[in-house]
Amino acid sequence: MDGEVRLGYILGDFCIDPQHRSLGLALQLQRACLDQLGSVPFSIAYDFPSDRMMAIYRRMQISPSAQMVRWAKPLRADRKIGAFVRYSLLAKLFAYPFNQLLKWKDFRSPSTGRYTVMNHEGMCGEEFTKLARSIGSRYGSCVERPAEYLNWRYLQHPVVHHQLLSARHGQELMGYVVFSHTGEDAKIVDLFGFSDTSMWTALMARVVALLRACGVITLSMPALAANPWSGLLEKWGFRPRENSPLVVYTSQTGMEPSQGLPEPWFLMDGDRES
Repeated sequence: MDGEVRLGYILGDFCIDPQHRSLGLALQLQRACLDQLGSVPFSIAYDFPSDRMMAIYRRMQISPSAQMVRWAKPLRADRKIGAFVRYSLLAKLFAYPFNQLLKWKDFRSPSTGRYTVMNHEGMCGEEFTKLARSIGSRYGSCVERPAEYLNWRYLQHPVVHHQLLSARHGQELMGYVVFSHTGEDAKIVDLFGFSDTSMWTALMARVVALLRACGVITLSMPALAANPWSGLLEKWGFRPRENSPLVVYTSQTGMEPSQGLPEPWFLMDGDRES
């Protein structure tokens, strides 16, 4: 935040035994949690609440500070066609021209400019820490992204397999994208680097090509409604879908929620609890 590293918390699990669930108990537990966080001289806490958790916040007269938007891009038409055509072979035949059209519209001869995009092998090293320090909070207050964090959060994840693509100018790391896919659906969880449209376009074009070859039907990218790529996402064929709330607290105001973020924030799907 403002070029400084500060202590932050991500609010994650909130569990009460089914036999003892009541709104009063939930309100007491959440207030006690926030009071504890407020004892730290300066700290930040944020939450991506579920619908049930948001109901508790509303009873506490807390409104969302911002909205997360899921941007979605269709890579193949098989699922849409399959909903109307019963026989799988016939559905594939009908879907083929639509799939070719979607492929043709994507990044036609995209210019990678001066960047080389490649699959990152092994763990992240010091160059990723250097990149995070160079950019800092340029896009707004954000989770610090040193190599140790990226390795723990993505590459050593015990359940989800993440893939990381890097963009380089010569040998210098300039940016990266992290994504995962399960079956027919894929999701970009992190996109970070120096602000350069050609670099971001090159990274996105490579992700789309890899996922389309794997048979992925829909690619999603959840991000704050005010994100640095809104215009580019539409240009790349993404469309905004459903919204979900974000709640932000600061101990400067006694862990009161921010009713509308007072400064730019940069949060993506990878910044939620794992």
